[in-house]
Amino acid sequence: FQTMKMAVKTQAGTAAKWDEMRKEASRVENDLYLKLVSFSKLGASYSQHDSLAGVQDNEAGGSSGHVFDTMSLEIEQLLAKLTEVNDAMQGHIDSGIEATPTMLHVAAASRYIEKLLAGVLEDEGQHQAVQGQRGFVGIGAKGY
Repeated sequence: FQTMKMAVKTQAGTAAKWDEMRKEASRVENDLYLKLVSFSKLGASYSQHDSLAGVQDNEAGGSSGHVFDTMSLEIEQLLAKLTEVNDAMQGHIDSGIEATPTMLHVAAASRYIEKLLAGVLEDEGQHQAVQGQRGFVGIGAKGY
């Protein structure tokens, strides 16, 4: 009876740990999405302002450049946190627990989101390197 009680306690602890990781991944994904939307809006308004003012793209700087740099760093940190949480979820699954189909789906979906966002950031960074701009214009407002 004692062994059975320990097994139930272990399963409850495992479920609680998984739920905590799942919630953390969801929170980071949402924070990352919101930050990317804000970044996109900033980039779009910055590009529009430069076009109207006749400023060359490579003359970006000042406080606007600082905002881009700060937001870029925050996005990179959130993406690193999502990678960390996804690695922990995968490690939990690989630890020999009985992973449910839902657990496998959540882990795969979160990893997909991570890779998708990392790819978007990489694409945007390459575009901006070609354009010679600081930061990037924004998700969905590429201008090319």
